[in-house]
Amino acid sequence: MKGSTNNFGIVTRFDLITFEDEKLWGGVVAYPLDTSDKQFEYLENFTNKLHEDPYASIIVILNYVSAIDQVVVANAYEYTKAIDPASPPAAFEEFLSIPGNISDSMRVTNISDLVEELEQAVGYRDAFMTVTIQNDAEVMKHAAKHFNLMVEHLNKDGGDWLTLTMFQPLPSLFAEHSASRGGNVLGLGGSPENLILFMTYCGWKGADKDKMFEDAQRALIAEIRAFAQSRGKDHPYVYLPYAYYDQQPLEGYGAANIEKIRAAARKYDPEAVFQTMVPGGFKISRVGNAEEGSADTKVKEAQEERAKEREAAEEAQKGRDEL
Repeated sequence: MKGSTNNFGIVTRFDLITFEDEKLWGGVVAYPLDTSDKQFEYLENFTNKLHEDPYASIIVILNYVSAIDQVVVANAYEYTKAIDPASPPAAFEEFLSIPGNISDSMRVTNISDLVEELEQAVGYRDAFMTVTIQNDAEVMKHAAKHFNLMVEHLNKDGGDWLTLTMFQPLPSLFAEHSASRGGNVLGLGGSPENLILFMTYCGWKGADKDKMFEDAQRALIAEIRAFAQSRGKDHPYVYLPYAYYDQQPLEGYGAANIEKIRAAARKYDPEAVFQTMVPGGFKISRVGNAEEGSADTKVKEAQEERAKEREAAEEAQKGRDEL
């Protein structure tokens, strides 16, 4: 039940398909913001051709750098196979042809080194939000435009803050690989489209600014979703690891997969322990309307039963105290 998160059990074992730890070619190359339109056109091409070279990976990042008060494009490139750095893979050719980059950290290294390069800043309150779109450069350009407008808005009263947004390919190739290994409940198996995960992140200081930053990001996500819908380029999938607490990733799995998760919850967690006593996560009991025998009904029954048990325990304790 890959994709069900903490809804009805604890994972006690992982069976992993491993591969030899070769050195990777990767790093981050930064460009001026005025190259962004070309970057998104190239990202659309790259994503559509990933089946030709599945070792290649690109995340296009728009990063607000407070030190220079500018948004820059910072592309994270990785190639999961050893190569000669003097002859980069053809998959990256369009991106590497863009002139005038600001910085370049490309090197042959290992995965932990590449991860550290993208390490998140500490000491900030933060929020991640996400929306999924079909692979379309015009929607990505629109998203970038409104991200820049969000930066201008937040800069007026943001204080000590930072932000970035990512455009990450999710090609149909990934769903094909998943299906060959047993599948999951994410709802992507029947989707032939290549997709793009859009994620926006803000970090700020002070709880008094929570609403301002959260509302700005919610407005950005809503704007992107509406524009994608207007072009027929939207998609219901919400990538759970990037989702904020009030987003609804499970709803994007589709009715059949939602019912599959509910059925597993009824079978393996009939007392709804994972719905009522395990904190955090996105609960299947909060998806849709409660029906007879649904996870919602089980949750309500379990809550009522535990309330009665607590009352009985409190009465018993009160009686002991009186003695």
